[in-house]
Amino acid sequence: MADAVHRHGALAGVELWHGGQRSGNVLSRAAGLPPQSLLAENVPWQCQRMDRDDIAKLRAWHRAAALRARDAGFDVVYFYAAHSYLLSQFMDGALNPRGDEYGGSFANRARLVRELLEDTRAAVGDRMAVALRIEVVGEDGSEREERAEFLNKIKYLVDMFDVTIPDYGVEMGPSRFFRKAALETHVAHIRAATGKPVVSVGHFTSPETMLSQLNRGVLDFIGAARPPIAAPFLPAKIRECIGCNICYAHDGLGAPTCCTQNPTMGEEFHQGGHPEHVTGLIGSKMTAENTPETTIPPVMIATGSLWRADGRGRSLPGGHASYADARTLTPDQVLDGARPTGPVVIFDDEGYDIAAGLADLLASEGHAVTYITPAGTVAEWTSYTVEQSRLQASLIDQGVTILTGQIVTSLGPKTAHLTCVYTGRTTQIPCGGFIPVTSQETLWLALKSANLTSLLGIGYARAPGLIAHAVQDGHATARSHPSPPIIPRRERVIVKALAA
Repeated sequence: MADAVHRHGALAGVELWHGGQRSGNVLSRAAGLPPQSLLAENVPWQCQRMDRDDIAKLRAWHRAAALRARDAGFDVVYFYAAHSYLLSQFMDGALNPRGDEYGGSFANRARLVRELLEDTRAAVGDRMAVALRIEVVGEDGSEREERAEFLNKIKYLVDMFDVTIPDYGVEMGPSRFFRKAALETHVAHIRAATGKPVVSVGHFTSPETMLSQLNRGVLDFIGAARPPIAAPFLPAKIRECIGCNICYAHDGLGAPTCCTQNPTMGEEFHQGGHPEHVTGLIGSKMTAENTPETTIPPVMIATGSLWRADGRGRSLPGGHASYADARTLTPDQVLDGARPTGPVVIFDDEGYDIAAGLADLLASEGHAVTYITPAGTVAEWTSYTVEQSRLQASLIDQGVTILTGQIVTSLGPKTAHLTCVYTGRTTQIPCGGFIPVTSQETLWLALKSANLTSLLGIGYARAPGLIAHAVQDGHATARSHPSPPIIPRRERVIVKALAA
């Protein structure tokens, strides 16, 4: 891997990491090792408090890993002392109540970071650069001065500081809530405090923003993960990341990374995709009547979709006749300017951001809004895109009534009938306007009856989904034209002859 990176004229870095309390160790069932014994993350069992022997073992593991990285040809060894993993757990006063030399003052809580740096620098010498990713404030925003002083004291051990803050929702902040370069006000003092090169991240989507940080001396290096996903040839060619966090969502889903802006991301291996080789789809005004006259096979339809008004979705696969009511508006109608009257009920059976966005919009206009979902939280799926907590907070701030674990099973006169997903108990709430966000209907079926040799639905016309789905589907179809559509192959079978 290091050799492959070097062939492109780049430096190869390796990040050393320990999860501490965040490692549930579901496979091995070994106890996690944080500063104190607490429940491990997302599991109902506890970790083991690290004693001095455990700390000595950790230092030995870390040193051995650094030496393996050196022998493998890596140029940079990276320490991860951020985002609630082991080293940041030691530095966090709430998570580290220890009374020994690794607890108490910030200098003591940061002792393990310093010791690991000393061990690694002694092991690798000048053969590798040493980088430290660390939070410049505590969980509650305090300790700014103490941490800057600590970084100044250890600067002789570190070649580059990678600085951030504990709130990953800000660092990974989606464009819905955060502007570009969201970390500048938090990290701009570190360069002057240490005199060492500094790198940071924080939604760098445009070259102008990147250059501004460098020219003003805020940073020496631009850290970027999402921008090169959107534009793999950055900085030779810029395609701006839009900050939708769909790439990050797929990390949480355990799926290959994908991108709204770059439809070939994650497709290179099995589809032969290339982000700069795109066959354009040439558009003209077409109708179901004149399309057959072109005699062009195949006809590709990308007419999108509209939200259903009948309630068909996960909870009510067959919908409900009572939804056919003058009070019912679809999300498309609301976004086109239509407005409900009276108490508004929004039923979110989808779980992404449309229903929450509509509730926020209507509440901001003065409507009394009740948001209904069978899930346990508002816009449950947006937890993958680091938006969920802020979406729910926004609705709370707007005065929206939030009812979870409920389904709108039918409409009655001036009411909506709700059913609890757990107990089956029913209740009624006032309803003057109703917006179901349940599922969508494709729009290209009118052409099915036309005399066409081949008809292909693309994107939402085929199956409504994320923007990333529609972009990727259209791109893949264009690449495959005039050949038949590519059938995705997620794995390639490799057969090797084994020696007898």
